[in-house]
Amino acid sequence: MSKRQQRRKLQQRRLRKRVGIVGSGALALTLLSAGTAEAKQPTFKVTSLKDSGRGTLRTAITDADAARTKPSSPALITFASRLTGSIDLETNLPYITDSIDIRGPGADKVTINPDDFQDGIAFSVISDYSANTSLTISGLSMSNFYAEAPEHGGYSGFVGADHVTLKLINDTFRDDSVTTSGTIYAHGGSVTIDKCSFSHDQSQQKSAGAAYVLDGKLTIDNSTFSDDSTADFGGAVKSVHSPTTITDSTFTGNSAYGGGALYLTDSKTTITAATIIGNHALTTYGGGIAVDGGTLTLANTIVAGNTETNHANADKTLGNYSDVWVRKGATLVANFSLIQHNPGDFDPAPGTPSLNSTDILDKSADLGPLAFNGGPTETELPKPGSPAINAGQAFGLKTDQRGDKRTVDYPGVKKRKGSDGTDIGAVELQAPKHS
Repeated sequence: MSKRQQRRKLQQRRLRKRVGIVGSGALALTLLSAGTAEAKQPTFKVTSLKDSGRGTLRTAITDADAARTKPSSPALITFASRLTGSIDLETNLPYITDSIDIRGPGADKVTINPDDFQDGIAFSVISDYSANTSLTISGLSMSNFYAEAPEHGGYSGFVGADHVTLKLINDTFRDDSVTTSGTIYAHGGSVTIDKCSFSHDQSQQKSAGAAYVLDGKLTIDNSTFSDDSTADFGGAVKSVHSPTTITDSTFTGNSAYGGGALYLTDSKTTITAATIIGNHALTTYGGGIAVDGGTLTLANTIVAGNTETNHANADKTLGNYSDVWVRKGATLVANFSLIQHNPGDFDPAPGTPSLNSTDILDKSADLGPLAFNGGPTETELPKPGSPAINAGQAFGLKTDQRGDKRTVDYPGVKKRKGSDGTDIGAVELQAPKHS
Protein backbone atom coordinates (compact mmCIF):
# COMPACT_ATOMS: atom_id res chain seq x y z
CA MET A 1 0.00 0.00 0.00
CA SER A 2 1.41 3.38 -1.00
CA LYS A 3 1.92 6.22 1.49
CA ARG A 4 -0.82 8.18 -0.30
CA GLN A 5 -3.32 5.33 0.16
CA GLN A 6 -2.30 5.04 3.82
CA ARG A 7 -2.99 8.76 4.36
CA ARG A 8 -6.46 8.44 2.77
CA LYS A 9 -7.39 5.53 5.01
CA LEU A 10 -6.20 7.44 8.06
CA GLN A 11 -8.33 10.47 7.05
CA GLN A 12 -11.40 8.26 6.61
CA ARG A 13 -10.95 6.63 10.04
CA ARG A 14 -10.58 10.03 11.70
CA LEU A 15 -13.71 11.33 9.96
CA ARG A 16 -15.77 8.30 10.95
CA LYS A 17 -14.63 8.65 14.54
CA ARG A 18 -15.53 12.37 14.64
CA VAL A 19 -19.06 12.11 13.19
CA GLY A 20 -19.86 8.88 15.03
CA ILE A 21 -20.82 6.54 12.18
CA VAL A 22 -22.35 3.41 13.67
CA GLY A 23 -22.76 -0.02 12.18
CA SER A 24 -26.49 -0.32 12.89
CA GLY A 25 -27.37 2.03 10.04
CA ALA A 26 -29.12 4.56 12.29
CA LEU A 27 -26.80 7.21 10.92
CA ALA A 28 -25.84 6.92 7.26
CA LEU A 29 -23.18 9.26 5.96
CA THR A 30 -21.50 9.17 2.57
CA LEU A 31 -17.93 10.35 2.32
CA LEU A 32 -17.10 12.97 -0.23
CA SER A 33 -14.28 12.49 -2.69
CA ALA A 34 -11.18 10.82 -1.28
CA GLY A 35 -8.78 13.13 0.48
CA THR A 36 -11.45 15.51 1.89
CA ALA A 37 -12.37 15.72 5.56
CA GLU A 38 -16.06 16.56 5.16
CA ALA A 39 -19.28 14.55 4.91
CA LYS A 40 -22.62 15.07 3.28
CA GLN A 41 -25.50 16.34 5.37
CA PRO A 42 -26.93 13.40 7.37
CA THR A 43 -30.52 12.78 6.25
CA PHE A 44 -33.36 10.83 7.87
CA LYS A 45 -36.74 10.09 6.33
CA VAL A 46 -40.15 9.85 7.99
CA THR A 47 -42.07 7.03 6.31
CA SER A 48 -44.78 6.39 8.90
CA LEU A 49 -47.46 8.54 10.54
CA LYS A 50 -47.41 6.41 13.69
CA ASP A 51 -46.25 8.00 16.92
CA SER A 52 -43.47 5.53 17.66
CA GLY A 53 -41.44 2.86 15.95
CA ARG A 54 -39.39 2.54 12.82
CA GLY A 55 -39.69 5.34 10.25
CA THR A 56 -41.55 7.73 12.56
CA LEU A 57 -40.87 11.39 13.30
CA ARG A 58 -39.97 10.46 16.87
CA THR A 59 -37.29 8.02 15.72
CA ALA A 60 -36.00 10.42 13.07
CA ILE A 61 -35.52 13.16 15.70
CA THR A 62 -33.68 10.76 18.00
CA ASP A 63 -31.34 9.63 15.22
CA ALA A 64 -30.84 13.15 13.84
CA ASP A 65 -30.01 14.51 17.28
CA ALA A 66 -27.40 11.78 17.70
CA ALA A 67 -25.63 12.93 14.53
CA ARG A 68 -23.92 15.74 16.48
CA THR A 69 -24.15 18.26 13.65
CA LYS A 70 -23.28 21.94 13.47
CA PRO A 71 -25.70 24.89 12.96
CA SER A 72 -24.11 25.48 9.55
CA SER A 73 -24.91 21.91 8.45
CA PRO A 74 -27.90 20.59 10.42
CA ALA A 75 -29.16 17.04 10.21
CA LEU A 76 -32.04 16.88 7.72
CA ILE A 77 -35.40 15.19 8.32
CA THR A 78 -37.64 14.72 5.29
CA PHE A 79 -41.01 13.04 4.74
CA ALA A 80 -41.99 10.41 2.21
CA SER A 81 -44.01 12.08 -0.54
CA ARG A 82 -46.89 9.64 -0.15
CA LEU A 83 -47.58 10.61 3.48
CA THR A 84 -50.86 12.41 4.11
CA GLY A 85 -52.67 12.67 7.43
CA SER A 86 -51.84 13.32 11.07
CA ILE A 87 -49.23 12.19 13.55
CA ASP A 88 -51.17 11.72 16.78
CA LEU A 89 -48.66 12.24 19.57
CA GLU A 90 -49.09 10.58 22.95
CA THR A 91 -46.05 12.17 24.66
CA ASN A 92 -43.51 14.92 24.07
CA LEU A 93 -41.20 14.43 21.14
CA PRO A 94 -37.55 13.95 22.16
CA TYR A 95 -35.57 16.98 23.23
CA ILE A 96 -33.33 18.32 20.50
CA THR A 97 -29.82 19.29 21.50
CA ASP A 98 -28.14 19.64 18.09
CA SER A 99 -29.02 21.38 14.85
CA ILE A 100 -31.89 19.85 12.89
CA ASP A 101 -33.81 20.92 9.78
CA ILE A 102 -37.28 19.31 9.66
CA ARG A 103 -38.83 19.64 6.20
CA GLY A 104 -42.46 18.57 5.99
CA PRO A 105 -44.29 17.85 2.73
CA GLY A 106 -46.66 20.79 3.18
CA ALA A 107 -48.97 22.05 5.91
CA ASP A 108 -51.94 20.75 3.91
CA LYS A 109 -50.54 17.22 3.92
CA VAL A 110 -49.17 16.34 7.36
CA THR A 111 -50.41 17.60 10.74
CA ILE A 112 -48.75 17.03 14.09
CA ASN A 113 -51.77 16.49 16.30
CA PRO A 114 -51.23 15.96 20.04
CA ASP A 115 -54.88 15.03 20.61
CA ASP A 116 -55.77 14.89 24.34
CA PHE A 117 -52.11 15.48 25.17
CA GLN A 118 -51.73 17.45 28.40
CA ASP A 119 -48.06 17.42 29.34
CA GLY A 120 -46.49 20.84 29.71
CA ILE A 121 -43.50 19.88 31.84
CA ALA A 122 -41.11 20.86 29.04
CA PHE A 123 -41.80 23.18 26.15
CA SER A 124 -43.83 20.42 24.71
CA VAL A 125 -43.40 19.01 21.25
CA ILE A 126 -39.98 20.22 20.16
CA SER A 127 -37.55 21.76 22.64
CA ASP A 128 -33.95 22.81 22.38
CA TYR A 129 -31.71 23.80 25.27
CA SER A 130 -28.23 23.90 23.71
CA ALA A 131 -26.33 27.03 22.75
CA ASN A 132 -25.18 27.55 19.16
CA THR A 133 -27.92 25.32 17.84
CA SER A 134 -30.44 25.81 15.03
CA LEU A 135 -33.86 24.26 14.60
CA THR A 136 -35.90 24.74 11.41
CA ILE A 137 -39.45 23.43 10.99
CA SER A 138 -41.10 23.89 7.62
CA GLY A 139 -44.08 22.57 5.70
CA LEU A 140 -46.06 21.18 8.63
CA SER A 141 -49.37 21.86 10.36
CA MET A 142 -49.48 21.80 14.17
CA SER A 143 -52.89 21.83 15.82
CA ASN A 144 -55.11 20.82 18.73
CA PHE A 145 -52.30 21.03 21.27
CA TYR A 146 -53.18 21.51 24.93
CA ALA A 147 -50.62 21.91 27.70
CA GLU A 148 -50.65 23.03 31.31
CA ALA A 149 -47.67 24.73 32.90
CA PRO A 150 -45.45 22.45 35.01
CA GLU A 151 -46.31 22.32 38.70
CA HIS A 152 -42.90 23.71 39.65
CA GLY A 153 -43.47 26.75 37.46
CA GLY A 154 -42.30 27.64 33.98
CA TYR A 155 -43.82 27.78 30.53
CA SER A 156 -45.69 25.53 28.17
CA GLY A 157 -45.99 25.69 24.40
CA PHE A 158 -46.06 23.79 21.13
CA VAL A 159 -42.53 24.79 20.11
CA GLY A 160 -40.04 25.97 22.71
CA ALA A 161 -36.46 27.11 22.22
CA ASP A 162 -33.83 28.25 24.69
CA HIS A 163 -30.97 30.32 23.24
CA VAL A 164 -31.15 28.78 19.78
CA THR A 165 -31.84 29.89 16.22
CA LEU A 166 -35.45 28.89 15.54
CA LYS A 167 -36.96 29.15 12.06
CA LEU A 168 -40.60 28.41 11.21
CA ILE A 169 -41.33 28.46 7.48
CA ASN A 170 -44.59 27.67 5.65
CA ASP A 171 -46.14 26.21 8.80
CA THR A 172 -49.71 26.38 10.09
CA PHE A 173 -50.64 26.56 13.78
CA ARG A 174 -54.31 26.27 14.70
CA ASP A 175 -56.48 25.65 17.77
CA ASP A 176 -53.55 25.30 20.17
CA SER A 177 -54.03 26.14 23.84
CA VAL A 178 -51.57 26.58 26.71
CA THR A 179 -51.90 27.93 30.23
CA THR A 180 -48.75 30.05 30.07
CA SER A 181 -46.36 31.32 27.37
CA GLY A 182 -47.71 30.88 23.82
CA THR A 183 -47.88 28.42 20.98
CA ILE A 184 -44.27 29.48 20.32
CA TYR A 185 -42.01 30.31 23.26
CA ALA A 186 -38.40 31.38 22.88
CA HIS A 187 -35.92 32.59 25.46
CA GLY A 188 -32.80 34.14 24.00
CA GLY A 189 -31.51 33.32 20.55
CA SER A 190 -33.51 34.34 17.50
CA VAL A 191 -36.89 33.44 16.04
CA THR A 192 -37.87 33.77 12.39
CA ILE A 193 -41.50 33.25 11.34
CA ASP A 194 -41.93 33.27 7.56
CA LYS A 195 -45.03 32.49 5.49
CA CYS A 196 -46.78 31.00 8.53
CA SER A 197 -50.37 31.12 9.73
CA PHE A 198 -51.50 31.24 13.37
CA SER A 199 -55.24 30.94 13.99
CA HIS A 200 -57.32 30.43 17.15
CA ASP A 201 -54.23 29.84 19.30
CA GLN A 202 -54.53 30.92 22.91
CA SER A 203 -52.75 31.36 26.22
CA GLN A 204 -55.20 31.02 29.07
CA GLN A 205 -53.25 32.81 31.78
CA LYS A 206 -49.97 34.50 30.87
CA SER A 207 -48.13 35.78 27.81
CA ALA A 208 -49.05 35.71 24.13
CA GLY A 209 -51.60 33.65 22.27
CA ALA A 210 -49.30 32.77 19.36
CA ALA A 211 -45.65 33.77 19.95
CA TYR A 212 -43.73 34.97 22.99
CA VAL A 213 -40.07 35.97 22.65
CA LEU A 214 -38.03 36.99 25.70
CA ASP A 215 -34.50 38.42 25.58
CA GLY A 216 -34.02 37.34 21.99
CA LYS A 217 -34.61 38.58 18.46
CA LEU A 218 -37.85 38.24 16.50
CA THR A 219 -38.43 38.47 12.75
CA ILE A 220 -41.88 37.99 11.17
CA ASP A 221 -42.37 38.00 7.39
CA ASN A 222 -45.33 37.23 5.10
CA SER A 223 -47.40 35.73 7.91
CA THR A 224 -50.95 36.01 9.23
CA PHE A 225 -52.16 35.96 12.85
CA SER A 226 -55.93 35.74 13.23
CA ASP A 227 -58.27 35.14 16.17
CA ASP A 228 -55.44 34.39 18.60
CA SER A 229 -55.98 35.39 22.22
CA THR A 230 -54.58 35.64 25.73
CA ALA A 231 -55.81 36.66 29.16
CA ASP A 232 -52.55 38.58 29.49
CA PHE A 233 -50.78 40.99 27.09
CA GLY A 234 -50.22 40.31 23.39
CA GLY A 235 -53.13 38.53 21.71
CA ALA A 236 -50.89 37.38 18.86
CA VAL A 237 -47.32 38.36 19.74
CA LYS A 238 -45.48 39.47 22.86
CA SER A 239 -41.91 40.70 22.50
CA VAL A 240 -39.93 41.51 25.63
CA HIS A 241 -36.41 42.97 25.48
CA SER A 242 -36.22 41.60 21.93
CA PRO A 243 -35.45 43.60 18.78
CA THR A 244 -38.41 42.92 16.50
CA THR A 245 -38.94 43.29 12.76
CA ILE A 246 -42.33 42.65 11.13
CA THR A 247 -42.81 42.89 7.37
CA ASP A 248 -45.65 42.11 4.92
CA SER A 249 -47.86 40.52 7.59
CA THR A 250 -51.50 40.65 8.72
CA PHE A 251 -52.92 40.72 12.26
CA THR A 252 -56.70 40.59 12.62
CA GLY A 253 -59.31 39.41 15.11
CA ASN A 254 -56.79 38.90 17.92
CA SER A 255 -57.62 39.83 21.52
CA ALA A 256 -55.89 40.33 24.87
CA TYR A 257 -56.06 42.16 28.17
CA GLY A 258 -53.74 44.70 26.57
CA GLY A 259 -52.14 44.88 23.14
CA GLY A 260 -54.87 43.11 21.20
CA ALA A 261 -52.45 42.10 18.44
CA LEU A 262 -48.98 43.11 19.64
CA TYR A 263 -47.45 43.86 23.02
CA LEU A 264 -43.92 45.29 22.81
CA THR A 265 -41.87 45.80 25.96
CA ASP A 266 -38.53 47.62 25.95
CA SER A 267 -37.94 46.49 22.38
CA LYS A 268 -36.79 48.32 19.28
CA THR A 269 -39.49 47.37 16.79
CA THR A 270 -39.89 48.18 13.10
CA ILE A 271 -43.13 47.27 11.32
CA THR A 272 -43.17 47.73 7.54
CA ALA A 273 -46.05 47.10 5.14
CA ALA A 274 -48.27 45.34 7.68
CA THR A 275 -52.02 45.33 8.24
CA ILE A 276 -53.16 45.44 11.89
CA ILE A 277 -56.94 45.68 11.89
CA GLY A 278 -59.95 44.54 13.90
CA ASN A 279 -58.08 43.47 17.05
CA HIS A 280 -59.36 44.06 20.58
CA ALA A 281 -58.08 44.88 24.08
CA LEU A 282 -60.10 44.37 27.27
CA THR A 283 -58.57 47.56 28.72
CA THR A 284 -57.46 50.93 27.40
CA TYR A 285 -54.01 49.50 26.66
CA GLY A 286 -54.00 49.32 22.88
CA GLY A 287 -56.62 47.45 20.91
CA GLY A 288 -54.06 47.03 18.13
CA ILE A 289 -50.59 47.67 19.55
CA ALA A 290 -49.33 48.40 23.06
CA VAL A 291 -45.82 49.83 23.39
CA ASP A 292 -44.49 49.58 26.93
CA GLY A 293 -40.99 51.04 26.58
CA GLY A 294 -38.63 51.10 23.64
CA THR A 295 -39.27 52.43 20.15
CA LEU A 296 -41.90 51.50 17.57
CA THR A 297 -41.42 52.58 13.96
CA LEU A 298 -44.37 52.16 11.60
CA ALA A 299 -43.65 52.37 7.87
CA ASN A 300 -46.32 51.91 5.19
CA THR A 301 -48.49 50.14 7.78
CA ILE A 302 -52.22 50.11 8.51
CA VAL A 303 -53.32 50.22 12.16
CA ALA A 304 -57.08 50.72 12.03
CA GLY A 305 -60.44 49.44 13.22
CA ASN A 306 -59.03 48.12 16.49
CA THR A 307 -61.09 48.47 19.66
CA GLU A 308 -60.78 48.44 23.43
CA THR A 309 -63.54 47.79 25.93
CA ASN A 310 -63.13 50.65 28.37
CA HIS A 311 -62.68 53.54 25.97
CA ALA A 312 -66.37 54.29 25.54
CA ASN A 313 -66.82 54.88 29.27
CA ALA A 314 -63.37 56.25 30.04
CA ASP A 315 -62.60 59.77 31.16
CA LYS A 316 -61.79 61.85 28.09
CA THR A 317 -58.38 62.68 29.58
CA LEU A 318 -57.34 59.08 29.01
CA GLY A 319 -57.30 59.58 25.27
CA ASN A 320 -58.05 57.12 22.51
CA TYR A 321 -55.90 54.01 22.57
CA SER A 322 -58.00 51.86 20.27
CA ASP A 323 -55.22 51.45 17.72
CA VAL A 324 -51.91 52.31 19.41
CA TRP A 325 -51.11 52.83 23.09
CA VAL A 326 -47.68 54.22 23.94
CA ARG A 327 -46.57 54.32 27.55
CA LYS A 328 -44.47 57.12 29.02
CA GLY A 329 -40.84 56.67 28.05
CA ALA A 330 -41.67 54.86 24.81
CA THR A 331 -41.50 56.39 21.33
CA LEU A 332 -43.70 55.98 18.26
CA VAL A 333 -42.46 57.07 14.84
CA ALA A 334 -44.71 56.72 11.77
CA ASN A 335 -44.12 57.30 8.06
CA PHE A 336 -46.61 56.75 5.23
CA SER A 337 -48.90 54.84 7.60
CA LEU A 338 -52.66 54.85 8.12
CA ILE A 339 -53.64 55.12 11.78
CA GLN A 340 -57.37 55.44 12.17
CA HIS A 341 -57.42 56.66 15.78
CA ASN A 342 -54.89 59.42 16.22
CA PRO A 343 -52.29 58.23 18.77
CA GLY A 344 -51.50 61.87 19.51
CA ASP A 345 -54.20 61.82 22.21
CA PHE A 346 -52.26 60.56 25.23
CA ASP A 347 -52.93 60.53 28.95
CA PRO A 348 -51.28 63.02 31.33
CA ALA A 349 -48.11 60.85 31.29
CA PRO A 350 -47.70 60.24 27.58
CA GLY A 351 -45.15 58.48 25.49
CA THR A 352 -43.66 60.33 22.53
CA PRO A 353 -45.51 60.19 19.20
CA SER A 354 -43.85 61.41 16.04
CA LEU A 355 -46.30 61.57 13.16
CA ASN A 356 -45.71 63.05 9.74
CA SER A 357 -47.75 64.77 7.06
CA THR A 358 -47.34 61.59 5.03
CA ASP A 359 -49.46 59.67 7.56
CA ILE A 360 -53.23 59.26 7.20
CA LEU A 361 -55.20 59.78 10.41
CA ASP A 362 -58.82 59.45 11.44
CA LYS A 363 -59.87 57.39 8.41
CA SER A 364 -61.06 53.83 8.03
CA ALA A 365 -58.76 51.59 6.00
CA ASP A 366 -61.80 50.18 4.17
CA LEU A 367 -60.49 46.65 3.60
CA GLY A 368 -62.22 43.47 2.52
CA PRO A 369 -62.56 40.36 4.73
CA LEU A 370 -59.71 37.98 5.56
CA ALA A 371 -59.47 35.50 2.70
CA PHE A 372 -57.07 33.59 0.48
CA ASN A 373 -56.29 36.20 -2.13
CA GLY A 374 -53.24 34.40 -3.47
CA GLY A 375 -50.01 33.44 -1.74
CA PRO A 376 -49.56 31.03 1.18
CA THR A 377 -51.50 32.99 3.82
CA GLU A 378 -54.80 34.86 4.12
CA THR A 379 -54.86 38.62 3.57
CA GLU A 380 -57.27 41.57 3.44
CA LEU A 381 -57.52 43.45 0.13
CA PRO A 382 -58.23 47.18 -0.02
CA LYS A 383 -61.70 47.87 -1.36
CA PRO A 384 -62.21 50.31 -4.24
CA GLY A 385 -61.89 53.80 -2.79
CA SER A 386 -59.71 52.73 0.16
CA PRO A 387 -57.45 55.61 1.25
CA ALA A 388 -54.57 53.10 1.43
CA ILE A 389 -54.35 52.78 -2.38
CA ASN A 390 -51.44 54.65 -3.99
CA ALA A 391 -50.76 56.42 -0.71
CA GLY A 392 -47.60 54.79 0.64
CA GLN A 393 -43.93 54.10 0.06
CA ALA A 394 -42.31 50.73 -0.70
CA PHE A 395 -39.35 51.30 1.64
CA GLY A 396 -37.28 48.95 -0.51
CA LEU A 397 -39.82 46.10 -0.67
CA LYS A 398 -40.29 44.43 -4.06
CA THR A 399 -43.26 42.17 -3.22
CA ASP A 400 -46.29 42.16 -0.92
CA GLN A 401 -47.42 39.46 1.55
CA ARG A 402 -48.77 37.32 -1.28
CA GLY A 403 -45.52 37.53 -3.24
CA ASP A 404 -47.11 39.82 -5.82
CA LYS A 405 -45.27 42.78 -7.30
CA ARG A 406 -44.79 45.89 -5.25
CA THR A 407 -45.06 48.73 -6.36
CA VAL A 408 -48.05 48.96 -8.73
CA ASP A 409 -49.41 52.40 -9.52
CA TYR A 410 -53.10 51.41 -9.50
CA PRO A 411 -54.86 53.03 -12.47
CA GLY A 412 -57.56 55.63 -11.90
CA VAL A 413 -56.36 56.50 -8.38
CA LYS A 414 -54.39 59.69 -7.85
CA LYS A 415 -51.15 59.19 -5.96
CA ARG A 416 -51.04 60.84 -2.57
CA LYS A 417 -48.44 63.57 -2.24
CA GLY A 418 -45.01 62.03 -1.64
CA SER A 419 -46.17 58.50 -2.45
CA ASP A 420 -44.39 56.35 -5.02
CA GLY A 421 -47.69 54.62 -5.83
CA THR A 422 -47.34 51.83 -3.25
CA ASP A 423 -50.46 50.78 -1.35
CA ILE A 424 -50.26 51.09 2.43
CA GLY A 425 -50.48 47.75 4.22
CA ALA A 426 -49.59 44.12 3.58
CA VAL A 427 -51.30 43.89 0.18
CA GLU A 428 -50.49 45.66 -3.09
CA LEU A 429 -53.39 45.80 -5.52
CA GLN A 430 -52.31 44.56 -8.93
CA ALA A 431 -53.39 46.25 -12.15
CA PRO A 432 -56.79 44.91 -13.29
CA LYS A 433 -56.72 42.43 -16.13
CA HIS A 434 -58.57 43.45 -19.25
CA SER A 435 -60.57 40.82 -21.11
